[in-house]
Amino acid sequence: MSKQQVSEGQKLRDLKFMVATRMLDHIGVSMYSKYPKAIGELVVNGYDADASYVYVNISTNEDKIVIEDNGNGMDETGIREGYMFLGSGQKRATKRTPIYGRLPIGNKGIGKLAGFGIAKRIEIRTIKDGTAYEYCLDRDEIEKTEGMGKLKEPVLDRASMQLKKFDAKGLSSGTTVTLRKLRPECGRIDIDKVISHIARELPIGKDFRVLVNDRACEPKDIPASKRIPVDHSDTICGPIVGEILIAKKMLHKPGVFTTVRGRVVGDPSFFDLSATSFTYHVADLITGSIEVAGFDPEDDTGEMPVIRTDREGFVVTHPKYEAYSKYMTKLITDICKQLEKERENKAEAEKKAKVDEAIKHVAEDFNAYEDFMKRMSKQDSTLKGKEDDTGREMHRPELQIETKKRLERKGPKKGIPPSIMQEIKAILGSGRLRFKNQTYQIKTWPLGEDFPECDVRAEESLVLVNLNHPAYDQGIEENCIEITAFRAIAAAFAREDSNSSDEMYEKLDNMIRFQAKRMKARRGKKGQALEDIDLSSVK
Repeated sequence: MSKQQVSEGQKLRDLKFMVATRMLDHIGVSMYSKYPKAIGELVVNGYDADASYVYVNISTNEDKIVIEDNGNGMDETGIREGYMFLGSGQKRATKRTPIYGRLPIGNKGIGKLAGFGIAKRIEIRTIKDGTAYEYCLDRDEIEKTEGMGKLKEPVLDRASMQLKKFDAKGLSSGTTVTLRKLRPECGRIDIDKVISHIARELPIGKDFRVLVNDRACEPKDIPASKRIPVDHSDTICGPIVGEILIAKKMLHKPGVFTTVRGRVVGDPSFFDLSATSFTYHVADLITGSIEVAGFDPEDDTGEMPVIRTDREGFVVTHPKYEAYSKYMTKLITDICKQLEKERENKAEAEKKAKVDEAIKHVAEDFNAYEDFMKRMSKQDSTLKGKEDDTGREMHRPELQIETKKRLERKGPKKGIPPSIMQEIKAILGSGRLRFKNQTYQIKTWPLGEDFPECDVRAEESLVLVNLNHPAYDQGIEENCIEITAFRAIAAAFAREDSNSSDEMYEKLDNMIRFQAKRMKARRGKKGQALEDIDLSSVK
């Protein structure tokens, strides 16, 4: 079979893209269906136009929203080749604005459609160099344009909108955008959320002010206990500059904001960390703002963007973002670990102070108990003696003390290294107590979780209160630290001084009853002397 010769063919009309009017829904409605974001996007146009102020007036009863700025305004060329040119990056052709030297925030060329996310009609009046222009974008009118294709869909680039020109000599430059036919499906407008969104996400300052219904949008001042400057240069994503704040109180929405050209992108983040992975809720205190200019460089190289089109976040698989996230994850981890350590040290210091304060009363109670038991012993343990010169019988206390056989322990007593024991002895104790004719020094010390709540060292005249034992944490939490400390020491003494479990529990019960009555007198009956309390229940 011979090869058939293929002809060059007939040349037809060149192909051109056509855009259906429903593209306005894909961009406007899907990306800007919330009032705060849509209004904020229109305010950005004022910032990029070198405005020093933007007034936003929300009149829900009149079904309209007005955004007015005192920026440069637009001339006819700017309207036709700028505003009406969707997706254009012409804003970036101006590296810096002429008055304030700002880096333009907008660059996608679609922010002008934000109004369609919350309204069906956008009216624009703009003044530049003494000339005013007015035009209107009405979604319902645009739908009436010529249709094409099988579905006869209206084509966006064939829709026409009337442009009017006026003499505006003596009037200041600026642009006013009025939104009408507000979309009911967007819900109720929350003025507070609009203000909060603009204040948080836009570079508000002395040269750029925004008022919403006469209320100033001002960045929230968060009282901070510490401010940590960040100034790092990464080989992949470039400069990382800003500040991490450690708030004095837990935040409702913690995390670090990332800004590009001064504008916040997405929500506050902990990057690859979980805020719940740290103790003491330290992550809930972290906030701050970090600028990463390399995510949207001045010299646009046309590379894949790091910022998502809807500006709700970043392309997390982008190499620049991955490098930034890695650095910030480590930075926040280090900060949280340091905060954990500080909180732990503070908590331990507070616990020791509370235990030391409680032990002062505990020592007093033990000494009182010892005196009480001596008096009881003197009354109950008497022997008849010889008559004295007057014929009265002589009484004397029974001084013989039987040596007790100690209760068996579960294994030998754990030894404390000599170096730690010397350190313990070197510090000032919390108090002294007497028990069985021996005086003990009470010392508080973090002995570790392997030691009991209290360890009596008779040979060294020491009572060691183990601050690492969870009983003291619970005692502080339940506001019963005196009871906890007394019970621990009393249990140790009762065990050392008893032959049986029954005897130990009886002695322990007596000591606790005694202390409970003294505590009641201390706390509830301030006028009653501790010596006068009723001790009838103590055997």
